[in-house]
Amino acid sequence: MWQFIVLSLLRFSLNSNSFLLMEEAGSSFLDVLYFENRLQVCQVTTNIASYLVFWLGLQAIPDPGIFYGRLVKSVVMAGIPALVYLILHRRLQLNWIFAALAAVVVGLLPGVFYYSVLALDMAMDVPFGLLAIYLAFGTTAWSAIGAGFFLSFAALSYGSGLAFVFPVAYLLWRRPQRWQSLSVAACSGLALVLASIFYWTNTQVLFLGGGSGGSSLWNGARGLYFELTRSGYSYYFTMPAMSALGYFPIGFLGLLGGIYGVARFRRYGVWVLLAIGSAGIGIASGLPFGVRRSIPLVLSLGVLGCGLVWELLQRLEVRRLSILTAILFLGILLGGMLQVAMRWQHGDWIRADYAFPFTQASLDASIEDYRLRLVPVPKAEPKFGIRMTYAILGLLTPQDPLVRLDEVHAAPDTMDAGMPLFPRDAARFSLWREQWKRLRTPSYSPQSSTSLRP
Repeated sequence: MWQFIVLSLLRFSLNSNSFLLMEEAGSSFLDVLYFENRLQVCQVTTNIASYLVFWLGLQAIPDPGIFYGRLVKSVVMAGIPALVYLILHRRLQLNWIFAALAAVVVGLLPGVFYYSVLALDMAMDVPFGLLAIYLAFGTTAWSAIGAGFFLSFAALSYGSGLAFVFPVAYLLWRRPQRWQSLSVAACSGLALVLASIFYWTNTQVLFLGGGSGGSSLWNGARGLYFELTRSGYSYYFTMPAMSALGYFPIGFLGLLGGIYGVARFRRYGVWVLLAIGSAGIGIASGLPFGVRRSIPLVLSLGVLGCGLVWELLQRLEVRRLSILTAILFLGILLGGMLQVAMRWQHGDWIRADYAFPFTQASLDASIEDYRLRLVPVPKAEPKFGIRMTYAILGLLTPQDPLVRLDEVHAAPDTMDAGMPLFPRDAARFSLWREQWKRLRTPSYSPQSSTSLRP
């Protein structure tokens, strides 16, 4: 509950600017509209489970507005601290006070709350991956089935969810009936993957998302390290004065915690494996660089950093120092979160790259004007993002759609030059050669104009 309140504060600050990010318009409207019609949009729209979550939220909210996706994302992501607490206390049998503090710290890390508010598919894998870990600690066949299902759901929510394979497989391997547990979990997960393949009538790509080739592993590691410890500089993490792990010394302790976790593998092995897997995916996934594909790493380092500090304070046996340290760390993180809220309220630290056509003072009022046919639908002129505008108008007028799928698909969007649409009648995986070529070719410039690197 507390995490949802924190995310609501951030969400209200962001909504006060009355704009969506281009990526939000894509994830929560365009991709959802195509998902509703069993179609995959293009090479970067692989996260079918995220589109399902947004679509369910769209159906559940009585009068969804243009910011409905942020509310849906906040509700889903608010479960992360609770799952961290349950894994640490109920599964790993660690002290409940430590588990609670670690859960709060994780919820206040900039790399976690930043992606918990924006209506993006990025980081949607984290709560489902944590649920898979929690179930993998069980002992029954049903818990193994559930672990495999939610592991697959996490990976289909966002490609970085593949990092949860490592801790889940490790926990299932530790069971007395390891092969049976691994087999039923694999069958459960593969069944969901097959279901997604057959749901989309023109499936071409799974898990890949927006990753592209053309970069070295060294440059990928540098980009990830920079956003983890120094500041966000990329299009997907616009936090020029704050890193994904927060202000010093939180980020430094997080990295030391990773080393400490390796030394105490029997206790923290789950988090170490998750960190290694997530770092590997973030480094190898290609351009553009940054932390967006490594949010499980941010979470793991947060937990491991808390474990290191807790161990040191326990050895010192100074209760008052422990309390003061906890207050200091939480104060630093809470202060950072409040700074982000104030920045967002003034339109800073966020990329306002998509403007829905206004007709009145607010976006919701503008949508109502379109619903009442007081203003005409924008003309289908060659323009960057026109297809997303049409998708918004189509989804938010379900009873009598202002724009239908045929018109959305035919809209002359200049974005198609870099990301051409998949043909609606294409056979499944018939374009695999083109997709393999794209994977090996850089689609983003390292010197992109969107960089905020100081």
